[in-house]
Amino acid sequence: MLIQTVQDTVSSVRTLESGGQIAQQGPVGVERFMLQQDKLYVVAAVVLLIWLGIAAYLLSNDRRIARLERALDARDRAAPPGA
Repeated sequence: MLIQTVQDTVSSVRTLESGGQIAQQGPVGVERFMLQQDKLYVVAAVVLLIWLGIAAYLLSNDRRIARLERALDARDRAAPPGA
């Protein structure tokens, strides 16, 4: 299978080098299955949801850290010098 794919790629490159055109191929293998069953969109949605979750987690941590930094600054200002 891999050898056939490599041979097709080499053949396509040679066709392009000689000025020919390559016919468009439709989806094959897993890609065809994912598109037929609309699973590709489900995978894309899951990946998007994961990235949104990571972004929300990072924003939440950023706010917590900012709140802690403000609390530490306030504590340092309230402490008497030399203490």
